[in-house]
Amino acid sequence: VIISHGNKMLVYVKGSPEAIAKLCVPSSLPPNFHEKTRQSARNGIYQLAMATSTYTFKTANSVNEVKREDIEKELNFAGVINFQNSMKEDSPQVIQEL
Repeated sequence: VIISHGNKMLVYVKGSPEAIAKLCVPSSLPPNFHEKTRQSARNGIYQLAMATSTYTFKTANSVNEVKREDIEKELNFAGVINFQNSMKEDSPQVIQEL
């Protein structure tokens, strides 16, 4: 997501924890980031990581010339959303019937 604000863009990026970590400034990640995200994944939790940055345009017309790789770098880690999909009680029976 990109939000233009004057000659700046507020950039919000989402993705897997592994992908977002590669795009972030290392010091913006929590010290136990990789350990915690791996543990959550092992526990069956789906994760969506988020990061943000501000990009300043060089000229007023350059907004149309910005490349994805130019704005998706040196991001600041913002957080992780955890999702858990629990099987409903009647799911095994429905699956068997299908």
